[in-house]
Amino acid sequence: MIGAAFATLISASLGLILSFWLVSRQVKFRIPITRIIQQGTAAIAMGILVYAGQGLFEILGITENTTFVLMALVPVGGVSYFGILYAISIDFRNSITRNIDTIFS
Repeated sequence: MIGAAFATLISASLGLILSFWLVSRQVKFRIPITRIIQQGTAAIAMGILVYAGQGLFEILGITENTTFVLMALVPVGGVSYFGILYAISIDFRNSITRNIDTIFS
């Protein structure tokens, strides 16, 4: 199984590199590194919060009902990711504000 996963990783990586090279020859664009880092930061923080939440359920002895744990942790993950990204990314915050203004105007 590990061999197949590793082969998939190598194949997808080579495809990404080749695609990037071919597209960059035709279209000039910049990779939004800052946005990628902000999204990665929000994802890592979300993962830490969800992992801590799972640990809390284990401390409380709630390990048998995995559906309950899942239904509790999924919203924690979504809200924490959104909130953290909203707090650290001015572009994301502006996009949300514009969308809300469009919907309610």
